Amino acid sequence: MNVRNAPLPFYLTLATILSEVPLCCAGNVGGQGDALARFLSEAPPAWKAYRDAMKQFAGSYTTVTNVSTGYQERVEVEFKRNASCEMVIIRQTKKLPKDNQPSYEENLYAYNPSYAFVLNRIRKNSPWALTQVVDLAQEEMPRSISRTFYYNEKAVCFLIWMEEQPLSEWLHNGIFELTGCDTVKSGTDQLLKLRFRRRADAPEEKFRAVVGGSMILDPQAQWTLRGYDLRLQNENLRGSLTLRCRKNKQTSNNLLIPVELVVESKVAINNGQTVHRVSTGTYKLMPVRRVPPDSDFTLTAFGFPEYVGQPTQSHWPLFIWSSIIGAVVLLLAVLAFRLGRRRGLI
Repeated sequence: MNVRNAPLPFYLTLATILSEVPLCCAGNVGGQGDALARFLSEAPPAWKAYRDAMKQFAGSYTTVTNVSTGYQERVEVEFKRNASCEMVIIRQTKKLPKDNQPSYEENLYAYNPSYAFVLNRIRKNSPWALTQVVDLAQEEMPRSISRTFYYNEKAVCFLIWMEEQPLSEWLHNGIFELTGCDTVKSGTDQLLKLRFRRRADAPEEKFRAVVGGSMILDPQAQWTLRGYDLRLQNENLRGSLTLRCRKNKQTSNNLLIPVELVVESKVAINNGQTVHRVSTGTYKLMPVRRVPPDSDFTLTAFGFPEYVGQPTQSHWPLFIWSSIIGAVVLLLAVLAFRLGRRRGLI
């Protein structure tokens, strides 16, 4: 391989990147090198700060999806949280091509320091049904519940997320390599465009369909995404996936939050069918002005008896219990032997 023309892995150190900058970037090498160096030094801490700052937000967002197959979906999400509790309400209306009427379902996921629970109903404003309670003193939160909070964070932090990973993790996962960079203008904004492709030795199970693409980042706004274009291909499909940030807004502390996003995919499947999917997300996020109390995240808040939990089980290892039981049995045997001798039975 010609090392001087080899693409650069995303996870290389800053020093290595800078030593190879003239070899990976087209155009104005010096300018691009400065932009890339700034990206690598500033973006990761900026993303972390952005992710932490978004934990102080609450509100709602709605996603409307239309698929060329006739499938339609509307998902409304409302959420709130404090330092130790969180609640996500998901209202989903969907219509399959064969359906005469859309179906509706509403699920509520919540946790507090003592337990997590799930409520469900299939009609608006009908009584909730309790479907699951997890005692967090007895067991870890199951993935069926925890993933809801993870995907909610992904939606809220969509401007620093790439598919299923935060950009900070995506940057260092060793799956993609940098093939070029450019500085581009959007109005008066100076942006950075990165081009990448999947590494030949990348693990097959991760991002299997993404073979390459580009992303545009805003250095003046926490290195958040303005958009991306991904090329998709595997043994079953070929196509594209794009993100466009139609409208954002800046908070008083210069934090950029989404207002309207569009994700669009066009995929040709092996059976010859081409599926076109468009999802539009609209956001209403606000900084938390009144921190909700823990009582808002309990069963009592929704008209159910409060969960009192189960007695905490001992976490001693089995071998300790075995040793204690063995010692007790041995002691009882010795006492029985001595007592028998005194009575002349032995």
